[in-house]
Amino acid sequence: MLGYGAAASGVAFLPITVMIGVFSLLVAPRVIVRWGGRAVLIIGLTLIGIGLAMLSRAPVDGRYWFAIFPVMIIMGAGGGLTLPALAGLGMAAATKDDSGVASGLLNTTQQIGGALGLAVLSSLAAARAAVELAGGVSSPAALIAGYRLAFAVGTGLIAIAVLITAVALRGAHQPGSGPAVG
Repeated sequence: MLGYGAAASGVAFLPITVMIGVFSLLVAPRVIVRWGGRAVLIIGLTLIGIGLAMLSRAPVDGRYWFAIFPVMIIMGAGGGLTLPALAGLGMAAATKDDSGVASGLLNTTQQIGGALGLAVLSSLAAARAAVELAGGVSSPAALIAGYRLAFAVGTGLIAIAVLITAVALRGAHQPGSGPAVG
């Protein structure tokens, strides 16, 4: 456990925020036009899955620069690719009259899905940590065991999302159908 306070924790999360910004504003628009939203969504989800898989193996005594920072970079890149691709795919078939409703539905679904996912995964982590503590494991080791389970389940959910994207969105948002990038 790193023992970071509020300010240090905020700074520690800065790389993921920067990567999301850079990839969503500078990289994603270009690659979506070139490869299509489906391919970019699959790449972004895969990067997020790799980051979660790395976190599912985080050691109890891991250090930020080796155990967390690389994950922040990978997951930030994945998030920066995934969010614009998902928005483009979600809005691609909306008519002018339906665009407001489609946008609202897309944003609401993202918010509810994120909250539900966080609730389920944090509940799994807490339950696993409680079992570990009851078994006499130290508090840091119990917490890490809980987080590892949550990240492993998250990795599995991302794998399912990649599969659904690959199958269900076949032919969706082909290269060249995106916005012009200058």
